[in-house]
Amino acid sequence: MNVSTTRIPMADWAKTLAIYLVVMSHTTISRPIANWAFMVEIPLFFFMSGFLFRFDRHPIFKVFAIKRFRQIIIPYVTINIVTYLFWLIVARHYGADSNNNISIWQPLTSLLTANSTGMVHNATMYFFTTLFNIEIVYYILFKHKRCIARILTTLLFVTLGGIDYYLNSVELPFSISHTLVGIVFYSLGCETRNSKIINTFMSNNAAKAVVVRIFIAILLFAVSLILLRITGAVNLQKREYAFYPLYFIETTIAIFSVIMLFSATSTVPRLIKQISANTLWICGYHLLTFTLLKGLLVYVLGIDISKLESTIMPNIFFSLAALFVCLYTTLFIKAISRPNA
Repeated sequence: MNVSTTRIPMADWAKTLAIYLVVMSHTTISRPIANWAFMVEIPLFFFMSGFLFRFDRHPIFKVFAIKRFRQIIIPYVTINIVTYLFWLIVARHYGADSNNNISIWQPLTSLLTANSTGMVHNATMYFFTTLFNIEIVYYILFKHKRCIARILTTLLFVTLGGIDYYLNSVELPFSISHTLVGIVFYSLGCETRNSKIINTFMSNNAAKAVVVRIFIAILLFAVSLILLRITGAVNLQKREYAFYPLYFIETTIAIFSVIMLFSATSTVPRLIKQISANTLWICGYHLLTFTLLKGLLVYVLGIDISKLESTIMPNIFFSLAALFVCLYTTLFIKAISRPNA
């Protein structure tokens, strides 16, 4: 892994794994697998966003804020409109939502306040507003700060997140609750990128060094599983952190197991680049895609989807199918919407 290059193979692989875990965790896959995915998927995204961020690439705050607004908030609005209309016309009349007496206005008000518990049409959309908040807050508070000041500010957010978790049972509007916790992983990603020791270790492509990193990755993965078993299920979206201080430890260990593993990669296939570049769109549309695929399985192919519950391989393949449908639909729409295409 050479962080001086324009493209970092580890980052593409890690983002691809993260979005696949997001998709897979929303299936009915075996709970132990889903629980590990819930623990690491979104924090890994925040970590990688911080890892890839550089102040020298974005010297002017206004330009940076406008750029990220276009890249994150515009898709947030667009995807919410599409998925809300789909929920209003189709999804709320079939499946689990057909038994819920949910006002048609609830998702809209939740959309405006970025409240994940109320966005029944697409609960994953909280990620967009949280990421935007994190990047704006980090830019304002961390720019020109020395290392010790950055560390102390990060610990302040750990504290604020803990206060919110223990003393506030209601999710704060505009993804503030998620931001207080998520920015810790974003900051950790930035500090990892800035660490000469870590980067020197992960940039060593000698065979022995690669083997050592893979061994460390396996060891860290095993430790994260043990800690998860001790604490029980955790979930950033639902603000379920079990033992709050240990949440950061077990999640960080899981994240480093991923980046250690993928630091051994030196090439990135075109497919992985495409997935990595379209994670927001996949995140936003995968639940809608689930509904369409399940409809295909039930009403066209006559397959009993209850057989998917708590299975492993069928849900792995179902997740891959949903991911590829989202990806290639996104690529097709982008292709036909380009000027002079």
